[in-house]
Amino acid sequence: MGFPKENTPEAILDVQDECYDVALYTLAYIDNIDEYKGIVSVYDYDIMTLSRYSEQSNAGVRLSIVLTIPNGVNMCELEEHFGEPYVPEQDAEITIDKEDTGDIDIKPIKLPKNRNC
Repeated sequence: MGFPKENTPEAILDVQDECYDVALYTLAYIDNIDEYKGIVSVYDYDIMTLSRYSEQSNAGVRLSIVLTIPNGVNMCELEEHFGEPYVPEQDAEITIDKEDTGDIDIKPIKLPKNRNC
């Protein structure tokens, strides 16, 4: 983002051009770093130009980058890292005696059984 010197299309375009260069240099920097080669790569990117973005008449570009990294999980050994599936225990049935409640009239509510998704 930058502030055009004047509020003319040419001045806005100059600021957008400078911001666009910064976005392209950023993409090239990420793509050419020796430490990142084979580890981080640019999968996708999006550059959107902005003009009169706020009340100060900012202009520039927005850069969105999607980076990819190798998955550290060996999918061939995935089953070895997990045990048996968890099966929850059934809740015990609750019984309410008239002697325990006194004068309170309790009408049981039938709730749906718990379903696994």
